[in-house]
Amino acid sequence: MNCKNVVLVDSPPAPKLSRAHQKRHGIPLVTYKTLRVKPVTLSHYLKEAESVDKAVGGQALPLHITRGHFKDYRDGKGLFGKYQGLFWWDQHVRGDPDNGVVLKDYRVEPDYP
Repeated sequence: MNCKNVVLVDSPPAPKLSRAHQKRHGIPLVTYKTLRVKPVTLSHYLKEAESVDKAVGGQALPLHITRGHFKDYRDGKGLFGKYQGLFWWDQHVRGDPDNGVVLKDYRVEPDYP
């Protein structure tokens, strides 16, 4: 749910059916929720990349998506020299489209016995 391309949609039952079910069985019908994942297009990332530095650490990188991750600032000076802790960095676009584009695809497979 922390992704920008995910929407939570409620799917409540019809009120009339729920009242009838509660009258007959003593409990209302169940409301369920659906996660809708919107695909993100390359043009979305190209627009976002306009505001990103073209070189990272002195080395030019191709345009790519960096997944969300934790950064550990518990040791040393901390974040901005004063904030200590473990911080979440959201996904973002990094690199320069002039140096190429890296596209990634993920396939989630269920674990069947």
